[in-house]
Amino acid sequence: AFELDPNNPLVLSSRAGYLMQRGQVEEGLDYLRRAISADPLYVVNIGNMAAYLVTLGRWQEAEPYALKTYELTSGGQMGASALGWVRLYQGRTEEALSLAEQLPDVDTMYSYSGDSKLFILAVFQHSTDNEVAAKRALEQYRQSDWMQPIGMAKIHAWRGENDLAFEWLDRAFDTEDGPPALQELLDYLLVGLYDDPRWQAVKDRYPDFQGWDAVRR
Repeated sequence: AFELDPNNPLVLSSRAGYLMQRGQVEEGLDYLRRAISADPLYVVNIGNMAAYLVTLGRWQEAEPYALKTYELTSGGQMGASALGWVRLYQGRTEEALSLAEQLPDVDTMYSYSGDSKLFILAVFQHSTDNEVAAKRALEQYRQSDWMQPIGMAKIHAWRGENDLAFEWLDRAFDTEDGPPALQELLDYLLVGLYDDPRWQAVKDRYPDFQGWDAVRR
């Protein structure tokens, strides 16, 4: 497809995703930039760029893409979520929480990461030191139809509860659907597990981790 139509934004973004999954991160980002240049108003590519840069810890680079996503969606679910994660990692936690509260009350999923409002609130409330609300959101997420073991692992990792995080990671690897996709394990919410000796066994399952580690900030 790329040989037939090398400037097609869908083909470019598909190629970008393929390269990113293989750990060829900078090359993947270049193709995604080309896709956005070819179709500057296609919000999915713009939102994906924000998400990839957030994963890499490049908050300042992610910010304009998140703001554009927010603008193009008129503050809708995709835009509020994208900008919320940027604000969270920038340390602007109250703004992040305000954006999370704009999300629909229905516990729907957004983007590749399967973020639901309850999942986001469990993370953001903890980051604003509102533990009562954070634990309530965590329990509601655990009991919801959208609960995923990898999501529970991320929340507990962000809370610094490493033992629980690894317990849920084990469950994630044992599901009928198979192991989590690589992008799930790249989520910055898991950063608290990086120095834990148990994390190496997780990384060993994904040989393409090396490419991502080389460009993280």
